[in-house]
Amino acid sequence: MIDSNSSATKIQIMFYSKDKCLALFSIECKAYENNFLFESKAFFNQYLEKADI
Repeated sequence: MIDSNSSATKIQIMFYSKDKCLALFSIECKAYENNFLFESKAFFNQYLEKADI
């Protein structure tokens, strides 16, 4: 879920397994950067590998 407005960008990512929420990441970025999402995606992929989901 991505909510954007003029002052901040808030991103929430939730991981579910069998209707159970395994993890919730919430990131707020006041100055939005074009490469921010790509960096975040790499971070979440690392988490998924470590969590063995």
